[in-house]
Formats: sequence, C-alpha cells, structure tokens
Amino acid sequence: MNETDIAILGAGPAGLSAARAAAESGASVWLLDDNALPGGQYFRQLPPGFKRTRKTAFDKEHARAAALFEVTRHPNVTYLPGATVWEAPEEGVLAFARGADSGRVRARAIILAVGAYDRPVPFPGWTLPGVVTAGGLQNLVKGARVIPGGRAVVAGNGPLLLVVTANLIRAGARVEAVLEAAPAMRRVLAQLPRLLQAPEIVRQAITYRALMRRAGTPLRTGWTVVEARGAGELEEVVAAPIDSAGQIDHAAGRTFAADTLVTGFGLNASTETYRLLGCRLEYNHVRGGWLPARSADLETSLRTGWTVVEARGAGELEEVVAAPIDSAGQIDHAAGRTFAADTLVTGFGLNASTETYRLLGCRLEYNHVRGGWLPARSAPRERPT
Repeated sequence: MNETDIAILGAGPAGLSAARAAAESGASVWLLDDNALPGGQYFRQLPPGFKRTRKTAFDKEHARAAALFEVTRHPNVTYLPGATVWEAPEEGVLAFARGADSGRVRARAIILAVGAYDRPVPFPGWTLPGVVTAGGLQNLVKGARVIPGGRAVVAGNGPLLLVVTANLIRAGARVEAVLEAAPAMRRVLAQLPRLLQAPEIVRQAITYRALMRRAGTPLRTGWTVVEARGAGELEEVVAAPIDSAGQIDHAAGRTFAADTLVTGFGLNASTETYRLLGCRLEYNHVRGGWLPARSADLETSLRTGWTVVEARGAGELEEVVAAPIDSAGQIDHAAGRTFAADTLVTGFGLNASTETYRLLGCRLEYNHVRGGWLPARSAPRERPT
C-alpha cells in the first residue's frame, strides 16, 4: 500500500494551496483530483490539446493560477489527475480508481478540498435545453470558450450573477436582463462593514456594473425567474418582481425573448466525500444545507486460506494468478500458481449500504471486525414481559 504524510482530495485553489504549504514544510503529499487538469472550477483550464493564441479577459488570473499549478511538479507531491476516491476501507486509507488502474493510499492526515456545486431551484421549464446553471456557464466559457446562445437572461441571487453576466458580454452574447432576487440596497447595507474590508471585491463589482452599462444590460433587483418557455428548447423567459412580503407578483411580470437562461441561486457544499469517510454532518439553517461539523481549526469529527494476487489478459481475462496465505497472514507469492480462465468470480464479503445513513446525517463508526463503516446504533430495548 502507498503511504504519505498528507492526502489532499481536490486540486482547486484550496487543494493546491494546501499542497504547496504542506510540501514546502517538508511533508510528503498525495494530491488526487477527478479532473484531467488542476485548477478546479475557479481556475478552469482549456482541455488538453488546446492552447491560447492570445491573452483575453478570461485569463486575467492566469499568472496566479500558473503559480499554484507549479505545486503539482514539486518533488514532495504525487499528483494524480483523473482519480476518483470511491471507498475508505479503514480510517486513514483511501481507495481510488484512475482509468483502468486502481490503488490505495494510507495518510497520516486527509485534507478535503472538494468544493461546491450549484444549488438547483426548480420552476416551470427549468429542464429545457438552453437553461443552464451559473457554474455550468462558467465551465463552458472558461473550459471551452463557448456560450450556449447569443441572447441571454441571468437570474438568481448573489455576486456570481455579475461575474456570469460579464463573461457572457465578453464572449459576445447580448444579455437582455439580470434578475437579482434580493433588494440591492438592503444587501449592500447589510454587507457594508465587510465590503469596506475588501476593497478589491468592491472594485470588481464596479467593473462588472460598468461593463453592463456599456452593453445596455439592465439590472432588476427584487425580481426572479418564474417560467422558461419554448417548443423543445428555450425561446422566452418569464420574470416577475418580489413584493415586500416575499411573494411573487405575477401580475406585474414581463417576458424576455432569449435562447439562454443562466440561473444562480447559490452553492451547496459537496459533502459526498465527507459522508464516504464517515464525517459527522450538521444541518446549517443559514446556508440551507448540510455541512461537515468542524472545530475552530477546521478539523472534522474524524482523526484521522488463498487469495487472488493478479488477473491478467490482453484486453480481457485470460489467466488468474493465486497464492496461499501463510500463518502470519502474509501472501506466499513463491508458492503461487496460475489458472487459465476467461471468468473470475470474486466474493470478499459484503459492505453495509450506508449511503442513505450518510444522506440523513446519521453518525457512522468504523467496525474493525466487519471491516467497514456501520451506522452508530443504540442497544435494543427490552420488551416488557
């Protein structure tokens, strides 16, 4: 089994920064990511085989990204792109698949930097072709330099709407309207103390708004999308204002012709890996979703016969190599033998199906006898006699 000081899941900005800090301190690091290239969503790169012929507005943070990417070549870092962690057979051990290969790594500490995904908000017509999430649009623009259509509406809540709108305009689309569900002044006043501490964010917001003004893109605050319409694909977007009681005023709504609708109603934390490892989750009513329980130092609830030796074949199974296990539990490779076979049936016991327990936030415990994670359970109650 491979061993390392630190295993990091996710090669976005957070994972790369953690890997750099760990590697520069002398620790050995395994950096696993399911994408083909580092950068995650924020520093999304063009696919392999493509190259930039000139610098564009989409490359404004290229220098910062390139500096982070250097960590993948650090001598203390083993970088595995295209790797999916699919099991935690025991605490501190990660089982991963990478193309046709697979393996395991034992780490003294595991850092999860697995990011977040778009929060879906359903409405009539939300599955029509032409309706995309903000994250999906960013992937298309950053990773492929394409946009879904030429006439767009952007709707949702939060600062990502301005980023998406700016990218659409820079990519050549006409943005008919930006629909921000929150009242603008209320949001600005609520965040004013924090904004004053982050002048760079304020500068970026002013840049985006100036770009929208030059393009003639209206910003409607206190408005939201009501319906997407079209015969097989998006043709128009119905929007309406939200009154002071938080209700949608359908009577005051209006329709925009569009072939693209980008929705962005915030992000959900990607908790699948936390659940896989058995970390305790807590429901956060402010964020509206499940988050890993963390300490002040951002630690999760975790501290960190015969057998088949090899299956061989050119594209399909042709032979199986097997060997006995000695009294110390070690495989005796020298005493092994080979069997010609076109089928190998393996049966090494069963794992409890814990996905639903993790989904519901139940606490899991690693059972060393069963060799897997099981839900923590109370003792059975005695029946009254």
